[in-house]
Amino acid sequence: MNNNFDDENMPKRVNPTYSNLNGESAPDINEQDFGIYSSPDTNTFDSGTAAGSIILGILSDLTFWLPVLPLIFGIIGIFLYNEDKKRAFINKQPLSGTAMAGNVCSIIGIVFNLILYALIFFVPSLFAAFSIFSR
Repeated sequence: MNNNFDDENMPKRVNPTYSNLNGESAPDINEQDFGIYSSPDTNTFDSGTAAGSIILGILSDLTFWLPVLPLIFGIIGIFLYNEDKKRAFINKQPLSGTAMAGNVCSIIGIVFNLILYALIFFVPSLFAAFSIFSR
């Protein structure tokens, strides 16, 4: 028995080749394009203002039934989105999805809160006004 572990005594490893239905072999894993998730040249500008924007936007959505708090959360969330947008433009990088989602959540929270205010204050006054004229 030969106990010499040189390369010439070791069996050659053969990498399996995978092919598609047409018989073409798949590229090496190093040659595959994994898209935006692992490509180092597509970094988006993401900062604490983007995270703050989405946190305040979600808080604005969750507290839309409170009197003033969602308006404050939403306005500050939109302000943070605009700050992140300016920084991304200055650095010539695309805006992160986190900042855009924060802006959308902030706007939705403000709109829901304003609709609730309209339902509580203006609709009953309209009914009262029309009931006076109907007499």
